[in-house]
Amino acid sequence: MHVCGCYQVVYVTAIVPYILLIILLIWNAQLEGAWIGVKFYLVPEWSKLGSANVSSLCCFVHFTMTTLCFVFLLKVDKRPILIGEDVLDLLT
Repeated sequence: MHVCGCYQVVYVTAIVPYILLIILLIWNAQLEGAWIGVKFYLVPEWSKLGSANVSSLCCFVHFTMTTLCFVFLLKVDKRPILIGEDVLDLLT
């Protein structure tokens, strides 16, 4: 009986967010000026993409994300470094 209740909770918490997102999408698509915002989001302004400000920001984001990934990988790998006799013990 207890397990069935857990499955019901999982079904509700998995499905309800999608239902709410669909309702909000339909509701917001009917607002005045909604399609102007969608067009602004989807159609790029090519003249602004060539400016130096956009290029420098792209480089900044690229190097920042690369650094964060390397730091994350170094922090995640907490295994001790094997040296000398430890390696031989593993091989035998």
